[in-house]
Amino acid sequence: MRHVVPIYFDLRRGDEQHQLTFTAFAFSVNDQWLLMTAGHCITEMEEIRGHGYDLVKCKLLDSLNPKAQFDGGLPFDYDGAHPLMLGKHYTWDYGILFLADNTRQLLAANRVVPFDERWWASEPDQVASYYLIGIPEELTQTSPTKVTVGVSMARLEKVDTRPEGFPDTEAPMFYGRLLENPLSSLKGFSGSPIMSFGVVDGQARYWLHAMQVSALRGKYVSGMVVRPLGELLRQIQETPPEERQRG
Repeated sequence: MRHVVPIYFDLRRGDEQHQLTFTAFAFSVNDQWLLMTAGHCITEMEEIRGHGYDLVKCKLLDSLNPKAQFDGGLPFDYDGAHPLMLGKHYTWDYGILFLADNTRQLLAANRVVPFDERWWASEPDQVASYYLIGIPEELTQTSPTKVTVGVSMARLEKVDTRPEGFPDTEAPMFYGRLLENPLSSLKGFSGSPIMSFGVVDGQARYWLHAMQVSALRGKYVSGMVVRPLGELLRQIQETPPEERQRG
């Protein structure tokens, strides 16, 4: 949980109040920190605000790590993080937010660790198991003054072919069948990391394999494979500015 940083929103429209939480996690490319979530979470927030809701408060819930030093959430400038959905088609469901240096420093002080290249740039061909780790809606309670979240972890079996019901896409996808699920709903898991676990040189390790974006019949999940996004962002960072402008 040292990687997972949900985003809490408090929205108002006149006398109406609306609170919600998106699962997100810290991600790093060439030592530049980002928050990663499902792209449709970002577009959902745009739609809510487009219906007249004002965002009056936003916090990063950065104390899920048992080694966290501070509780209460970190005030977050959501618009200042330039939330962006990446993809040429709606099935390309990557969402990223850019973290200011001060936000990065405060997250690091609270023992948040981003998934950097150690976790996403390489992965063995054979892994022992996959797990979905996130903040389900049914374990989340929100109010204007308090938010309580519960963490859930579900084991997955990788499925090599797209289960019928998921949209056809050319995006790099992971499909998994839930082997165990103690919850009644998978709502709220969008933006959750899908981890792979294995043993390398006699030591247990884990990697960031994908980010969950949808579920089907409470039995299957789909996720955007993370490595292609990381490699694209790294390529953009390493391209000289003058070449980016020409491109």
